[in-house]
Amino acid sequence: MESDFINILNELMCDEEPDLPTRLNWQETALNDLRCTDRALGKWFENDSVLYVLSAFRLSDRDFASVFPKLKTLSSNQREQIVHAFEDHIEHCPRCFRKRSYDLEFEARLESTLNENRDFLLKKLSHEDADKPSDEEHMKNGKTRSAYQ
Repeated sequence: MESDFINILNELMCDEEPDLPTRLNWQETALNDLRCTDRALGKWFENDSVLYVLSAFRLSDRDFASVFPKLKTLSSNQREQIVHAFEDHIEHCPRCFRKRSYDLEFEARLESTLNENRDFLLKKLSHEDADKPSDEEHMKNGKTRSAYQ
């Protein structure tokens, strides 16, 4: 269901901006042409958006530990210091500064698509939920299957 929803969003965004895939590829190429000035910090933004990483480091201790179990020993004060180091790095690193700009641009496009297609998307989500078995039905089927194994 999640991948279906993502595919629908992708189609809607491309319908609104047909050149979006080309621009995203161009942005990726432009980023690849720039060097990060501090790989220890910049590597955090390679696979995730800058805003996601900054937000994740600002989570509660429990939530942070669930997202980054290997870093669960970092205190909230240590994480806040890391966030400040990230923010300083982003301001001074041409690659990470541009990555943040591209991320903000993409998130604005996504938000616009979500807002413009809200009713359609809600209907689609509720329709998909209606097709799924209820939790009670799922439990009953699971018990039946395990009883025959």
